[in-house]
Amino acid sequence: MAEAQKISLYSIAGQLLRHFLIDLPYRLSTASPLLNSSQAWSLLEFICWTDADVTEDLKNTSDDAIPNYLNSLKFKQSHTLSDVRLALGYLAFAISAATFYWDYKLGFESTKYYTAAAVAVYACLNVALTFWIWGVEKGKIYVGTSPNGNKASLFPNDMLLSISN
Repeated sequence: MAEAQKISLYSIAGQLLRHFLIDLPYRLSTASPLLNSSQAWSLLEFICWTDADVTEDLKNTSDDAIPNYLNSLKFKQSHTLSDVRLALGYLAFAISAATFYWDYKLGFESTKYYTAAAVAVYACLNVALTFWIWGVEKGKIYVGTSPNGNKASLFPNDMLLSISN
C-alpha cells in the first residue's frame, strides 16, 4: 500500500477564505477613519481568535464549504458516516415515539414490560450512536474518493486531507 498523500487544509481553506482575510482589513480601515490598516488587522485577529462565536461560525462555514470545494475538484463524497448516524438517531426516536404512543393508548400497566424493553433498546442505540460519533467518525469533515480512485479523508485535528489507496 502506498503512503498516504497529505494536502494541507490551509491550502484549501486559504482559497476559500482568501477574500475574507484580504478584503476585511482593507474594508475596516476604509470604512472607519479611526482605524489604519495595521489596526484593522489587529481587530480582525482579535475577532477571529478570541470570539468563540466567530471562530465557531468560521469552523462551521468551512466545514460546509470544504466538501463543496473538494466535490468541485471531482472528488466523490461518501455519505456512509452521516447515513449511519442519521439511521441510529431516527431509530432511537422511532422507538421513543412508539413507546409514548403505546403508553398513551394502552396505559402504563399493560405496557410496562414493553416500555422496559424499549428503554433498553433505546439505551443500546444511544450507546451505539455515541460510539459511532466518537470511535468511527472521529470528527471527520470529509470522506470520499479522489479523481484517481484513492480514498480521501479530512480530519479537523491534523488539518490534513489524507489520500490513500
